[in-house]
Amino acid sequence: MYDNTIQPPLETKNHSRLGIASFIISIVAVLIICGDIVLVFGLSGGFTVNPSYAGLDTSLTCASAVVALVGVGLGIAAVTQKNAKKVFGILGLVFNALILLGICALMGINILSAAGNF
Repeated sequence: MYDNTIQPPLETKNHSRLGIASFIISIVAVLIICGDIVLVFGLSGGFTVNPSYAGLDTSLTCASAVVALVGVGLGIAAVTQKNAKKVFGILGLVFNALILLGICALMGINILSAAGNF
């Protein structure tokens, strides 16, 4: 009738710290890109980058790419962890990968436009 055996407590999974770090890094990468857009295009006064700010533009773009690459690595590590929730790891991995793809696409457009093919 009544089962009086003691049940073991349910094991709850915590969010992966690596996944949370990957997600936060994706937000930082987006903030760097937004800062790049505001600083460089705001200082240049238009859509065309002033040559005196080209170094700033390049350094901020490279910084966001490096940050996103670190986020991809942390996201992969978070997804492969056992006994942890993988939501933030997957989100961080996807967002950082999209940031890297966007940077690669912009670099490709810049190369084609500099060569006169675009």
